[in-house]
Amino acid sequence: VKQKVLRQQVRIGVAYKNGNIGLVTQLQDNLTRSWEARALAVLTITTNKGKNTAGIDKVIWDQGWK
Repeated sequence: VKQKVLRQQVRIGVAYKNGNIGLVTQLQDNLTRSWEARALAVLTITTNKGKNTAGIDKVIWDQGWK
């Protein structure tokens, strides 16, 4: 999953460097809609050390997913 997302991000960077803004927009849209990018985002958030730190409202939002 990480490799697929990284590969897509590299393609976006190359397209931007080449000045192909239309392709950049298309690739960004594909990335934001991809299952792999969503899965990686969820993994990143749920494994974050700060997930158990209360915010400014002093509330830890726990849905019981542990």
